[in-house]
Amino acid sequence: MQLNPLVISRKYKWTLALIVLALLAWPIYSQVISRSSKLQKPEVETPETPAAPAPTIAALGRIIPKDGVISISGAGQLADVRVIELKVQAGDDVTQGQVLALLDPFYSQQARLTRAQKRMAVAQSQLEQTLAGDAKLGDLAAQEAQIANLEAQVRTEVTEKQALINRMQAELVNAESSYQRFQTLYNDGAISIADLEDKQEEFEIAQAQLNEVEAQLENIQSTLAQQIRRESATLDKLAEVRPVDVAVAQAELEEATAAVAEAEANLELARVRAPVAGRVLKIHTQAGERVKFDDGILDLGQTQAMYVLAEVYETDIARLRPGQAATVKISALVEFLQGTVEQISPQIDQREIFNNDPALGIDARVFEVKIRLAPSDSQKVEQFIHMEADVTIQSPPESSSSSI
Repeated sequence: MQLNPLVISRKYKWTLALIVLALLAWPIYSQVISRSSKLQKPEVETPETPAAPAPTIAALGRIIPKDGVISISGAGQLADVRVIELKVQAGDDVTQGQVLALLDPFYSQQARLTRAQKRMAVAQSQLEQTLAGDAKLGDLAAQEAQIANLEAQVRTEVTEKQALINRMQAELVNAESSYQRFQTLYNDGAISIADLEDKQEEFEIAQAQLNEVEAQLENIQSTLAQQIRRESATLDKLAEVRPVDVAVAQAELEEATAAVAEAEANLELARVRAPVAGRVLKIHTQAGERVKFDDGILDLGQTQAMYVLAEVYETDIARLRPGQAATVKISALVEFLQGTVEQISPQIDQREIFNNDPALGIDARVFEVKIRLAPSDSQKVEQFIHMEADVTIQSPPESSSSSI
């Protein structure tokens, strides 16, 4: 079948016309679409990307006073001792050097110190007397007169006592004779036993009185003789002062002074003093009990400055610096506590603080970090020593961190 060439020619003309029309209309259509899209979608400025929040370091910790809990015991030289007096109670605030307790050697050491001080005073006086040099004539005369008075006193008192002894001896002879006579009468039945006992008592009293007076005479002779010898020795010292005497007196004083120092040191060992100012946290040994080897006498804490001892994983330690801010949360308080990193331990160790998270390794290696709490927050946690705390430490960006 053959197509009519005229028909074919008409079809091509219409197709060509449509193509030409489409090409002419396309630019206009594009402009309309573009304007329409601009009207429907106004330009919106792209906001700046917000800065990423500062990274943080999370750790577990516990509340402690400054320098931790201090266990107070007696001196190491005093083993197995007993507390005889406790000067403080739990909760008391104490100052540095304050006496907390007395140990059982205290009173005996105090007596030794008193004796040593008296010996030193005597030695000092003797040295001063020795160093006085040549005595004045008046001092020599006074000393000689003192000796003469003592000798006269001896003669007078001895004479008086001797006369009394002679009289009492005569009375004793009479009493003995009377007693013997009454014995004979009693044997003959002339007197009663009561009469005989009366005479026996008179005889025994006379004998006792005589013995007493004789003892007094002997004591007078001995005492006054000793005083005379002492005063005579003083007279010799007044008359002459030798260098050797000065050396001896000086040595005696030095020895007495050393004895006082030793007694003071031993007495101080029996006192238990506070090494720092703080608060008594717990009493382990009461008065009358022996000091416990493991616990000591009491626990002391510097609660005027409270800290958090945090355990930071070794992988985070490079991002820590003293001075970084920290936030602390404990279960006993609703509010968060604020603190500052103060010290980072240079030694790595294993964890000692654990929680119930099984994902945290028990054998993890950590650094101890001390965080000082703000003064107002320190007062809030004074009663929560050793309580567990959740710690969040603000750290610098990774790019600015460097190895410590």
